[in-house]
Amino acid sequence: MAFRHKIAVIFGGKKRLKKYADFVLYVEKNSYLCNIILQAQKKRINLIFILLTLISMAHTFKDWIETTRYWSFSVSAFPVLATAAYLCATYGFAEVSLLNTLLAVVGAVLFHAAGNLLSDVGDYKSGADSPEAFAVRNLIEHRFECKEYLRLSAVLFILGILIGLFLSWRCGWELLIIGGLGFLFTLLYTKSK
Repeated sequence: MAFRHKIAVIFGGKKRLKKYADFVLYVEKNSYLCNIILQAQKKRINLIFILLTLISMAHTFKDWIETTRYWSFSVSAFPVLATAAYLCATYGFAEVSLLNTLLAVVGAVLFHAAGNLLSDVGDYKSGADSPEAFAVRNLIEHRFECKEYLRLSAVLFILGILIGLFLSWRCGWELLIIGGLGFLFTLLYTKSK
């Protein structure tokens, strides 16, 4: 019971604890997670960071990957690979950086995944995704909350932006324009629905 009280304090009181009852039961059954929380509290580590990590552990890695609709990533990866193939054919393989190509593919896929998550939240909030519709069921069936989708989307956008900044540093500022437009169009697409 002492552990449940500690979790209640971390989440902001016993009233809010009810909202996280399933999470608390999950944590209570997992002694490893209990120890992380208790050690963090003893060491006064930033508990918000620890809790965000722990909350994400309520879902498996596979669950998180499925939220991004990974089966659609070829749509964003193929243009990057086609451009790299064209550049190799035009200038020779030695002139095209494999690192830059791989980073560009990863960055494009990260933006795509973040956009998919934002789109799913928008569809769910607008009512386009409903139990009757053919849609991704995670939000409809409350396997995930919108906040979790938005948090992951933000993380993926940040990682994509960091890759874009690194590539711009390696290749030139013009890439910032292309990346900025990609980011803007991703946001506009999700807002236009």
